Amino acid sequence: MSDKLIIKIPLFKVIKLKIIFFIYKIYNSIKDHFKLIEGRDYSFQGDRLNQEQIDKYNNFGETNIPKYITSQPKEEIKVSSEYFLYKKILEKDKKQDLRICNVGAFYCISEDYFLKKRPKSIIHGLDFAPFIKFNKEFEQPNLILHPGYPLDTIEKFARESNGYMFDYVIFIRTATLINKNEIVAIWRLFRK
Repeated sequence: MSDKLIIKIPLFKVIKLKIIFFIYKIYNSIKDHFKLIEGRDYSFQGDRLNQEQIDKYNNFGETNIPKYITSQPKEEIKVSSEYFLYKKILEKDKKQDLRICNVGAFYCISEDYFLKKRPKSIIHGLDFAPFIKFNKEFEQPNLILHPGYPLDTIEKFARESNGYMFDYVIFIRTATLINKNEIVAIWRLFRK
């Protein structure tokens, strides 16, 4: 008899472990990329921010939107994080009067691009203040910007809607920053 110990592990457990290890490696390789907002406190687990946290994000926009704008020159719109999503909507949905909500609009270069292609559509851009002052060049009647805490704005939309709010709701950068309880609260409102 051999001195080797053989342990049999079911194939599905081996695959599961490999998947978990793969996800862990991906997470470790990109985690520093998502430190755009310094000090994002993921220990916050409620379904909404308190006023101190809201003020922090209002101040974040004041200093970081100008940096973002310089990294997103108009002639290079394809570097915009929303560009490809709007491009896909243009390719797949032929409806001319779409209603879109972008939670975390930040800088509206892609919204401007989309509305030039679909001028009958309406986009509601939600983000913390003071993002409106950085988007003056994109002002148009069908780009409606809502400064403040996006969850408050979405709650207002839900109260005032007759069941239909938007054809599309976009979370791009925001999806990497918002905690799961906030996002669940937001999706519950959009389901109404």
